[in-house]
Amino acid sequence: LQAVGKNSGQSFPVGTLVVVVSENPDLNGRNGTVTGHNRGRVGVELENGDKVGLPPQQLQAIGKSAVQEFRIGTEVTIVSENEDLNGRTGRVTGHHRGRVGVELENGDKVGLPPQQLSAVGKIAKQAFPMATYVEVVSENTEINGKVGRVIGESRGRVGVRLLDGSKIGIPADQLRATGKTAGQAFPISSYAEIVSDNADINGQVGRVIGESRGRIGLRLLDGSKIGIPADQLRPTGKAAGQAFPVSSYAEIVSENPEINGQVGRVIGESRGRVGLRLLDGSKVGIPADQLRPAGKTAGQKFPLSSYAEIVSENTEINGQVGRVIGESRGRVGLRLLDGSKVGIPPEQLRATGKSAKQSFPMASYAEIVSENTEINGKVGRVIGESRGRVGLRLLDGSKIGIPADQLRATGKTPKQEFPAASYVEVVSENTDINGKVGRVLGESRGRVGVRLLDGSKIGVPAGQLRATGKAADQQFTVGAGVVVVSENPDINGQVGTVRGKSRGRIGVELRTGQVIGVPGEQLKLEEPHAVAKFKVGDRVCILEGEHNGKIGSVTGITRGRIGVSLLDGTQIGVPEHQVRAEDKNAEQSFEIGADVQVVCGESEYNGMVGRVVSAMRNR
Repeated sequence: LQAVGKNSGQSFPVGTLVVVVSENPDLNGRNGTVTGHNRGRVGVELENGDKVGLPPQQLQAIGKSAVQEFRIGTEVTIVSENEDLNGRTGRVTGHHRGRVGVELENGDKVGLPPQQLSAVGKIAKQAFPMATYVEVVSENTEINGKVGRVIGESRGRVGVRLLDGSKIGIPADQLRATGKTAGQAFPISSYAEIVSDNADINGQVGRVIGESRGRIGLRLLDGSKIGIPADQLRPTGKAAGQAFPVSSYAEIVSENPEINGQVGRVIGESRGRVGLRLLDGSKVGIPADQLRPAGKTAGQKFPLSSYAEIVSENTEINGQVGRVIGESRGRVGLRLLDGSKVGIPPEQLRATGKSAKQSFPMASYAEIVSENTEINGKVGRVIGESRGRVGLRLLDGSKIGIPADQLRATGKTPKQEFPAASYVEVVSENTDINGKVGRVLGESRGRVGVRLLDGSKIGVPAGQLRATGKAADQQFTVGAGVVVVSENPDINGQVGTVRGKSRGRIGVELRTGQVIGVPGEQLKLEEPHAVAKFKVGDRVCILEGEHNGKIGSVTGITRGRIGVSLLDGTQIGVPEHQVRAEDKNAEQSFEIGADVQVVCGESEYNGMVGRVVSAMRNR
């Protein structure tokens, strides 16, 4: 009982142990300690440390206050999930805001909720807290095996109210906990089925409306109320509010053919019935056991900014596409591509894919696909999205807003397609820069910064660039053979080996021993090694130098130079890039007895005709 007229401070002094009796299933049945009072509400610290403020009528005292239970000087044992504290003993030194100050045996001081303390010698309260159910295990056959609800503890004996209503006091060692308290096993608003020998109520389902004296209050589906012992109930599943949350969709499964199969949106729950707004706008209240979840809510199926196509018998809007702008009263708000707004039932919509922001992310490039010939085929960079239209900055610098369904993604962003230090070629109608090659420096506002081979810098739209290959660092690895291609005649054509890289320049050691730093765009990889390209006996033609145009045969290969014996007998060594393979060697080209003509402007035999009599050593 609670005296009428007392305020919350008098009914629940700070430190009082309480149990929450609430229609909120997350709080109902939870234990806690009173920590204070404010504006008629009682502050409670729950067992897990959460703090809540509740009206006093939602609380029930289950024990003495911390001040009464644990007086200063009382020896206590800590019962806590904290392994560093659990099992330790100490002495009560004071009380503050519902917590008990304890000085441990080593002198450390801690403040703990009273439910984490046990006065030495009093363990029964913790083993069998108030309102839990227990089974008697006793040699007394009259009570052995009976089940009851804990109603208190005194002098080491636990008070139990048996299911027949009688009360007994049992030593704690003659009890066995049977499970959760009634409030925990059957929280308010959950549904339970009656399992009873009474055929009139057996099998009926109801909604839990409270718990008192070991009996669970149920409101049956026909609206009547009964009180049933907890051991005659079986949970049937989630509460209506959990099984059918607000805004979810549910289908009616009923013997009433007028509503059976209809789908509606959940708008609330009251007295065991779920409120539905049907697709025709009407409202009905249906018992939860006559409903079946119908799928995602409108907000989940058609999230904000996604695009949806209308599938309707109304030919004026059927097939139109719009952007989702909200959901209200079971209808999805769409902004159509022409800018108009409509509200459509979700079953008349079909998701068309990603939202504009997902399909065309910032800085990506898109091509316009439009019946407007002035803009059709143009490419631009995405700069934003608003009201179902995607903002583009075209390659000429102008800006336009285009419906998402009139765009086609063209590929990577500039940073992905043209990473810093990669090389690109300009493809432009501007003849001054068209065809020029440069190295990418960065990207800004849809334009790619390029340092051309002459050292000048330009900013070019990404659509006017073509990747030419790997970056310098990737293409010219240390040890690679390279040929210099430069306007500087002193080094052009020279062959060397890559020795390092720094600040966009490639360090090359030439065959002469000179080391130079050359931009990557002024180098090309050396052709396959001469050993693989030429073999001894091959016929070759000299391409450069004083022996240009002369013919000879390969006599050896060393250090990248080709040894050649010219037709006049001169022996020379030339770089491999100055040699071109000629026809097959003599043994392969000229059969014995074949008629031949001498073709050699430097020979006295030039123009003379003869017959092959032998072929040896390429002569």
